[in-house]
Formats: sequence, structure tokens, C-alpha cells
Amino acid sequence: GWITSQGWLSFWSYCTLVEADTTLAYLAMLGYNMKTGNQLSGVQVTRSKKIDLQKKQSHRSVYICHVIGSKGSGKSTICKRHVKTTKIDDHLENTIEPNISVNRVQVYGQDKYLVLKEINPISENHLIKDDINCDVACLVFDSSQSCSFEYIAHVYLVS
Repeated sequence: GWITSQGWLSFWSYCTLVEADTTLAYLAMLGYNMKTGNQLSGVQVTRSKKIDLQKKQSHRSVYICHVIGSKGSGKSTICKRHVKTTKIDDHLENTIEPNISVNRVQVYGQDKYLVLKEINPISENHLIKDDINCDVACLVFDSSQSCSFEYIAHVYLVS
């Protein structure tokens, strides 16, 4: 099927978040702001996250959520369910590549884009700095596996 307008806006928001230079190049190729030659007016640069935390408010519209959990805890299912409204096959493939999904969510009546990124740790006991550098962390565990909760508790205490 064709991509929906909502899907396109989600994709554009994600691309701008991770590769702003590419977005600016796309704007130039599409002829955006040819009169001044400045594509920067096509993106909104926001203030530091530290300032947002201090003021307890944010004007950003895209947030990154890292989905962290042990193997088999349901991280992939959560990421895939974020963008699909139908039932997901229980036999999902195990992949080395992390699942990333982007979708629009409503927060206090405003549209925001939430990027869910599945984090597959290098080792069971260690997360690298990039794994914990996010706006929101979603700690996932399987209630039928005690080691799954132990992993999350360890990640929470160490990170």
C-alpha cells in the first residue's frame, strides 16, 4: 500500500531528528525558500533538554523513547504495536537491527511525534551511553520470567 500522510509526516519528523543535514538538503532540492537561499526556516531548532527539565516545559514536537529489556521481554512487539492497530504475529523474527517506530501521539491536545527505538544491549550487564541517552526510557520485562525483571532492575540501578 501507499504511505499515508500521517506516515509521511512521521518519517519526515524522524529523518529531521536523526539527520537534519539531509532534511535541509531535501528542502533545497524541493525549492524551499529559493528567494533567500536559507532552508533553516523550514526546521525549528529547540533549546537544550537541560533547560526544558529546569523549566518543566518543552516546546519540542519529537521525543525519543528507548525501549529497554532483556531478550524475549516484548520490546519488538511494543515497537511494532506503536504503529499498527491490528494484531501482531506472535512469532516475530529476532533481528540484530533495532526496531524503530514513529507515530503521532496527543499530549495535552497537542500533536507530538514519539520515536520508539528498541535497545539491544551489547551484553546482558552493560548498556552503552547512547543506549540511555533519550527523552524517555521504557523498561520492559516479562512477568513470567524472574530474570527479566532482575535485568531491568539492574539496568535501572546501574544507569
